[in-house]
Amino acid sequence: MNAVFLRLPNGSETNISICTSCGAPARGRTQFDISEKCCTCWECGGPLTAEEKKHPGHYHAACDRLRRGTMDLARLEKATLVENYDGPVYCEGVPGGSYGDGYFSDVDELEDCLEKGCGVEFAYCCTSSRVVALDLDGILENATQESFEDAIDHIKGRDYLQAAVDAFNAANAKLLSWDVDYSRKVKVERGS
Repeated sequence: MNAVFLRLPNGSETNISICTSCGAPARGRTQFDISEKCCTCWECGGPLTAEEKKHPGHYHAACDRLRRGTMDLARLEKATLVENYDGPVYCEGVPGGSYGDGYFSDVDELEDCLEKGCGVEFAYCCTSSRVVALDLDGILENATQESFEDAIDHIKGRDYLQAAVDAFNAANAKLLSWDVDYSRKVKVERGS
């Protein structure tokens, strides 16, 4: 596409460039390439349709799938293969899972969900984090934030509240959230 720098009435060039196709501006000389690529696919360089311009990303749908597939493959190849992993796994593009949205309780559950010959060879391992872990100091600091200076030092019953917070945290210690860990993968037996 063609891009140009805007000019002032006296003819001097500004540091704002625009796409000559749609008129979208970009500020700064280092951003000129954004104006140049504005209405084109950043993968193949072909012009984008009006519908494709509405969606963020600057790619044709097919080019975006290819680009994402290439990035996903590179990320999968970099991941370390883990043996004897028995925790939750994530497999993009596989619907369902007991944890939802492609998250499965373990490799066995994923394998049961897959059809023979589906082509899935690996799944990503997951890491856990506690859903809730209260911190009494943070709670009290937040509660006294708008009060007088050192109000936190005058609070009574802190030991009782700390015991309640500790009991609450212990009761919820096994309530976990699982996040995909793209640095580790596990072999999936079925579907290969």
